[in-house]
Amino acid sequence: MSRVTLSSHGRRLAGIPEEAEYFFWVFPLVQDRQGAIGVSPEEQVEPLIQFLLQGGFCYCSDDGTVLSVDAISHKREDMFLQFDSPEVLPRAIVEKMRKRGRFHQVVAPFLRQRGAKQFCWVLPDEIFGQVNVGGAHGAFVYLVEGKSSGLIFPVLSA
Repeated sequence: MSRVTLSSHGRRLAGIPEEAEYFFWVFPLVQDRQGAIGVSPEEQVEPLIQFLLQGGFCYCSDDGTVLSVDAISHKREDMFLQFDSPEVLPRAIVEKMRKRGRFHQVVAPFLRQRGAKQFCWVLPDEIFGQVNVGGAHGAFVYLVEGKSSGLIFPVLSA
């Protein structure tokens, strides 16, 4: 869990409750478990199903009460969290993250078709090998087939 670091404006854009103090990322169900849900294509756009299949963020009060759950969505939404263009993350840092067991399999077909194999969420200001990988607001790191370095997508402030 990490403190919410976005400004009030950034919180409004992302639909984060103003009283939220902390947040955490929830990884999607692994590929072999997703079939067990047994939902139709129409049901796959429902927020709870998107949360299970794509993952999402939970926002909590100071005492840890969950205030909001936001699923990753591929449809147009009123609220959004914006990410910067990818930056290369050196192989040495990727290896430090691997040793800590940070990476999970990519399950989203859209990303898998583009070569993404594994990913992780990095908390704001999280350090690996003296490098602030998480940046000011957190970041996703993706490992792509055929590359030893990673790609980091930092959250932009609004």
